[in-house]
Amino acid sequence: MAFSPLKLFVLKGPLRDRVGVIVRIAMLLAVFLLAVGFIWSANRSKTRVVVLDIDTQVITLRSLGQGVAWFLPGATVCRPRAEGFDPSRPVGQGACDGRRFETFGNEDVTIDWLAGQEAHISIGADSLIIRALNRYTEDLPEGTRISVPSANWEAMGALIFAAEMTVGEPLQSGLSSQLLGGRWEMRQSGWAIAPGRTDVTEIVKDGIVMSGSVVQVWENCPDTSGQHRCGPRAPAVLYGHLLPVNKYDSVHIDLVAFSAPGRTELSIGYFGSNAPSTIRPSLLDIAITSPLLLVMAFLLSIIASLTQVFSSLSEAIIGHKKKRDRSSP
Repeated sequence: MAFSPLKLFVLKGPLRDRVGVIVRIAMLLAVFLLAVGFIWSANRSKTRVVVLDIDTQVITLRSLGQGVAWFLPGATVCRPRAEGFDPSRPVGQGACDGRRFETFGNEDVTIDWLAGQEAHISIGADSLIIRALNRYTEDLPEGTRISVPSANWEAMGALIFAAEMTVGEPLQSGLSSQLLGGRWEMRQSGWAIAPGRTDVTEIVKDGIVMSGSVVQVWENCPDTSGQHRCGPRAPAVLYGHLLPVNKYDSVHIDLVAFSAPGRTELSIGYFGSNAPSTIRPSLLDIAITSPLLLVMAFLLSIIASLTQVFSSLSEAIIGHKKKRDRSSP
């Protein structure tokens, strides 16, 4: 009897059923393991980064030091008077009240940021103002105001930072400085994104920031480094730069910041809300953007289709063989 290649596709009834059951169980097990691994990776990931690109008129920061220094050319420095408020003195002119401050103009100032130094930064039509919120040095005590005129912004350039930060201020009547708008991204790496690669990230969630809001980045972490205040929920470390901008009838600070990798989340407060909104990626957000999950789903669908085709082809060959045997004399 001649050999037929079609016999290679034919399995006897009990054997075919057994193979089909094994294939189905293997596929279900693969799907289960993939789902468990994906959920574990997504929940345990410590490699999420929040990216901010915001235009704002006001920022509050707490520096981590790390060798960051700002050169402020031609600045006006206003130091609080040691004796406090003196009503007998003239008010004077410029950025600071002469009754409260000693004013020193046209100075080149370098701020070597120390860990824990806090400052309030705002911008107006003609100056960038940095106000010390705690003691910096004896020359720059708490309450010191440093004003850099807009004519010197180009020479000053971008100001880098490593700090915990609040962008914007809560809205209230008469507020002159606020967050103007911008956008944010959450980027994540890990097993669900690229197994074995920590340098590959995907944008798992993004959105815009509305004018008048207050933005912070938080982190859930057990920190032991002691470099910043960390715990169940604490301000995340941000790295980036500030750039004063005065063009197209808009005066603002261009802020670009990247959070240190961790279990980060975004906090956005709005006027009238009882509490800030917390934003973090869900499992669905990560699943939609996970290349590995999409590839595995595609491969499993192909395997399922091939299994069905193989089963149908086997049944068709067996049916054809039986029909031919019945028609034979």
